[in-house]
Amino acid sequence: MKKKRGPVVYVGPTFRELGLMTYGVYEEGAPSAYAAHPIYQHLFVPPERLNDARREIGRTGSALNVFYKKALTEHKEKKGGK
Repeated sequence: MKKKRGPVVYVGPTFRELGLMTYGVYEEGAPSAYAAHPIYQHLFVPPERLNDARREIGRTGSALNVFYKKALTEHKEKKGGK
């Protein structure tokens, strides 16, 4: 997937130790560490799509809902299940 250019908003869960804050704005697209990540890359959306993305995350089974949950699971597993 191509790196999104211009400002994007992170709509995934907050992980302070990773520098990811829900609704954090990134002026130059997703940070390089996440731009091609198989899960996180989908959680950066253009500002004009923020409201739709928020609704989609709340809809069980939607693409963003699945990626949001996968981000939580991956983070928990990397922390050793804590």
